[in-house]
Amino acid sequence: MQNKTFFVPEEDRWSKISSAAHTPEIGTVINDAMRAIDKENILIDIDTLNNKEFIKMLG
Repeated sequence: MQNKTFFVPEEDRWSKISSAAHTPEIGTVINDAMRAIDKENILIDIDTLNNKEFIKMLG
């Protein structure tokens, strides 16, 4: 039977993401968190990142 437990690493949980919400690094923080979540849950049939980037290049 496949493990269906979805795990979010401590360092990639909402408290870290929300603390970066109004900083220039928010896109990188979200990208890193999504990659870590995908890595930790590789045996579950999910793809949280789904080729998304949360950094918008300006000017």
